[in-house]
Amino acid sequence: MTALILLSEFQKTEVETWKPIEGFSGYDISSLGRVRTYWTHPKNSGMGRNWMLGTTPVIKQITGGVATNGYSKVELRRNGKAFHLRVHRLVAKAFIANPENHPEVGHKNAVRHDCRAANLEWTTRRDNMIHSHLYSNLASHKVDVEAVKVIRTTPRTPGSGRVLSERYNVSASTISEIRSGKRRKFIK
Repeated sequence: MTALILLSEFQKTEVETWKPIEGFSGYDISSLGRVRTYWTHPKNSGMGRNWMLGTTPVIKQITGGVATNGYSKVELRRNGKAFHLRVHRLVAKAFIANPENHPEVGHKNAVRHDCRAANLEWTTRRDNMIHSHLYSNLASHKVDVEAVKVIRTTPRTPGSGRVLSERYNVSASTISEIRSGKRRKFIK
């Protein structure tokens, strides 16, 4: 929850620009990681097969929100077939130069659902894994820096570990290891 609030604060200060998504006509991606479409579905057109290109863009909701692995995803359609794509890769392809032809896109702040172009960089697999080890909780990327601080400052009372594990959607043992300093050691 904290990460989402922080992201919206970033988005208020950044200028949003739009570019077409390569290979998917009728869709655009923004520098803030939002997707819009020009495809419309006329009313009373039957079983959802009569999609057509319109002239007014509509912001498309991220389908499924954030995937179980923490990445934002979106469903785009081409020739009647659905494609489930990671938003950070769409943003990087549209807004970030890749002169060294690196295969992966890394999140500078280690927050996987922060898909702003300013937060992304092309990287090697090795460098991305090193960054992940340094700045992320390998057992659960759902626990960001602010959440770790909350977990460590929450008083240890009967059931508090269970409550925290439900709030952050991680196991009680992960909460225990964060509290004891076995995980996320770099966060003070």
